[in-house]
Amino acid sequence: MNSSQPMYHDQYDLRENLGEEGWKREAEYLRRELDRKTEEHKRDYENLKASTRNLEIQLEQVARLNNERPLGMLPSDTIPNPKEQCKAITLRSGKELEEKVGRNSMKNGEQEGVEDEDKEKESLQMGKTK
Repeated sequence: MNSSQPMYHDQYDLRENLGEEGWKREAEYLRRELDRKTEEHKRDYENLKASTRNLEIQLEQVARLNNERPLGMLPSDTIPNPKEQCKAITLRSGKELEEKVGRNSMKNGEQEGVEDEDKEKESLQMGKTK
């Protein structure tokens, strides 16, 4: 091969020698390859469209959940006790006690102990503020 001739020159000569039948076969082969690639690209495009739609749906769901949550409330915040600040007592058996638990239900001796504790807390708090 002469160094002044381009590299593709041999390939060009091969195609020149194909003749009319050869060109028809070559054109048919190229058409089939083009059709195959076109179908492959269409399939890939449809898959991408479906994936994009799924992502859009998921994003809409996240946005909806985010809008339903009150401002300033983190997703990890607990839901308040529906029976007013943990005053409900549920036994292991599942039975709920209706009796109110509080200072008024304590015996007199127990009541005095609670009052002493309250006084200690107040004195500690006053000591901190001075």
